[in-house]
Amino acid sequence: MIALWSAALWSAAALALAPPVTLTTEEAAKVAAREVLLRNIVTDSTTETVAVLDVRATPTAVMDAVMDLPARVGDIGALDSCSVYIDEPRRKATAWKVEAGPFTIDFHVMYQCNDAYTYCEFDLDRSKENDVDETAGSYQVYPHEGGTRLVYRAHSSSGYSAGRRLKQYFADQNSTAMLSGMRTRAEASP
Repeated sequence: MIALWSAALWSAAALALAPPVTLTTEEAAKVAAREVLLRNIVTDSTTETVAVLDVRATPTAVMDAVMDLPARVGDIGALDSCSVYIDEPRRKATAWKVEAGPFTIDFHVMYQCNDAYTYCEFDLDRSKENDVDETAGSYQVYPHEGGTRLVYRAHSSSGYSAGRRLKQYFADQNSTAMLSGMRTRAEASP
């Protein structure tokens, strides 16, 4: 039953695009100034993130940077390692290791891109053992003002109550570092 569910969930044709993000005037100015726009809703155990970033590169170059999963280890200080165990043109699966003080957190994530290579969903690989309760979301790219707009959405639940301020700090720092790294790689691509 799990195999059938996984196959249906990760079918590239089955991916539905997320709704568009509408920016306020202030948010649009921030994105135009090449800043990462972050909207976070943080509770004691969950974090919801929507981030928007404009990139001076093609949508394909941006999605290539998104799917360069091992590069994130260099972008996000808390990430210790990334091991890709499924590596297909539109589907990848990774084992992530996070070191946070005395704690090590291991989790596995599946990534599936649509056939147009403009949208990628991710979710925990529940066939593996994970030290987080939930992580899911998407990356979406589309042409915007001569470049590409990247929209990142994520929902995560660690199962740990770390406090809202600490979780907010890590959500902001990690999302900004990850997306900035993606922009740098995309803009450096030929």
